Amino acid sequence: MRSEAIAQCSSTSLHVGPQRGSLLMVAPLADILDVGMQQGLEQQRANTAFASPLSTEMYAEFYALRKRASTMTAAAIKWLTTELPARLPALSQDSGGADSGSPVIAEPTPFRVLSIGSGSGELDLEVLQMLRARLSPRRPLIYQALEPNPVHYNECLHALGPFSGHDATTVEVLPLPFAAPGGFASQERYDLVLFIHVLYYFPKLIDCLAHALGMLAPSGRVVIVHQTEVGIPELQEAHMMDLRSNREQILTTAQVRSQMHEAGLRHDYEEVEAHLDVSECLRGSEDGLKILSFCMECDLRSLDEARRDGLLASLRARVQLSPTGA
Repeated sequence: MRSEAIAQCSSTSLHVGPQRGSLLMVAPLADILDVGMQQGLEQQRANTAFASPLSTEMYAEFYALRKRASTMTAAAIKWLTTELPARLPALSQDSGGADSGSPVIAEPTPFRVLSIGSGSGELDLEVLQMLRARLSPRRPLIYQALEPNPVHYNECLHALGPFSGHDATTVEVLPLPFAAPGGFASQERYDLVLFIHVLYYFPKLIDCLAHALGMLAPSGRVVIVHQTEVGIPELQEAHMMDLRSNREQILTTAQVRSQMHEAGLRHDYEEVEAHLDVSECLRGSEDGLKILSFCMECDLRSLDEARRDGLLASLRARVQLSPTGA
């Protein structure tokens, strides 16, 4: 049996709102790594050109590779489909699924979902199917997904589009940003707003969350799935300034929670365990370099070999080994 290098991951789930429980944050223990290595970074920083940013196409390709190497998506899906329903008052008040035997309300109010930064739509598909199964057959489900990345937009549209128009379900995938000029605007009130691994891209985090909270129905929930401060974020903190000259898009649940606390946004918090297989990264394969590039938010292929080796040494010092190959 071959050994695999595993970086443990945590995801966090946060519920935020005007009352406790409206905001839920779920944190996958985000790629836990053990030891920090920062020797020589200041000296290196003075020397070299920085790594190129990821293009839209690169981001989508590298994201797919990272997703396949990680259990984070599976862990998030499990939590969203098994734990989330009990935390949605608007869902628990429904009359139930087709076989529940419960009375059906005369004029069912639509259950509305807004998913922000849906990516390829894999998680949204699971949430959509879970909600449809739990809602009464006559109750409309309206699911809107925002995805400005054109590659991911097309993938999301392909994944979710076939469900629209069937079983009282309406799905709309829009290539629009959230809380930005010219972005998504709606006067509707939502029972569920999802931020799944996207808060890194909102420089005005509290303004973004406040905007989302203002779109909630009275019993609505904002749910955030986000990385903790352990694992890959430790690697980012140690190396990102050297690799790309800034630490933008480094954001952990600890930082999110601190900002929410300062803004008076009360929330519930949970952690779920996940792992990232970094074996290909340590082997230095092309796919491994792309996975690590996604994690570091820049194209590491454009760096000199010595700097890449330094990053890999730091990664190697932080991983846990799985002798089972699982």
